[in-house]
Amino acid sequence: MAGIDRALLGRLWPHAPAALLDAVAAHAPQVFARYKINTPLRVAHFLAQVSHESGGGIVTAENLSYSTPQRIAAVWPTRFSVETAQAYVRNPKKLASKVYNGRMGNRPGTDDGYTYRGRGLLQITGRSSYAAIGELTGLDLEDNPDLAFAPDTALEVAACEFARLGCLPGCDRDDLRAVTRRVNGGTIGLDSRRSWLARWKQALPDLPGDPHDIEDNEAAPRAAELPPKDMSTSKIGNAAAGVGAATALSQVNEIAAAAKEVKGNAQDLGLLDAVGAFMHSPGFRVALTMAVVIACGAIWYWRREHARAGV
Repeated sequence: MAGIDRALLGRLWPHAPAALLDAVAAHAPQVFARYKINTPLRVAHFLAQVSHESGGGIVTAENLSYSTPQRIAAVWPTRFSVETAQAYVRNPKKLASKVYNGRMGNRPGTDDGYTYRGRGLLQITGRSSYAAIGELTGLDLEDNPDLAFAPDTALEVAACEFARLGCLPGCDRDDLRAVTRRVNGGTIGLDSRRSWLARWKQALPDLPGDPHDIEDNEAAPRAAELPPKDMSTSKIGNAAAGVGAATALSQVNEIAAAAKEVKGNAQDLGLLDAVGAFMHSPGFRVALTMAVVIACGAIWYWRREHARAGV
């Protein structure tokens, strides 16, 4: 299939930093080959997910600086009330420690929650994920976590995570829900992801748009319509993260935070791997067959009794 060129990326991610667009276009052939994102459907699904998670390439680091306790309580309703959230307003390190430490490999009593907050095109979160992806990619993400969103390495980190989460079979079935569950732990943001998928299918030269998604093709997901944001440069240079977010971008960040909360809890409990293993097991197929047989039997019995009653 044809590569993803700079012009195509610029059209779909119009507000992304130029350095990121250049790097993604340059590294896509090697990265996609390495992580077997090597068919039109796999590419379309991968780009749809990273487009949603990064807001079209503009949200590459999690913003944990909230201006009101109401916002914090809304994002983490099981962890905060409006009253208890007050102490965490505009205090991202303290907030990160509260919501992320003690899980996902983050050590209690450290700054791990903030150090390993969501970063990159797929918003990887937690020390364990940074360590695992670092080992697979050969990048020292534990000691240099900003590599997760640096332009030259962001695509590889996201592609590695996408493959590691077991997303490729869902891509091959063109099953957006299945891919989203692997990435998100649920289906948060499904409409946005569907819209992005329709746009990438339409844009990729070897994959025409899905006729069932014509309506979605008419408008970009909301994040792609945001005006350009002020960007700050990370300590390793050229890696951009949105700052001074307007209300719309704040809402995107909050949705992303809630999504990561669901995903993190699922990963901590091993639910993603357990569900995936069960669905591919012989036991699942037997159980599904039995369920179908029982359902058919119940329908037949109901219809027979209904017919007798009518007589």
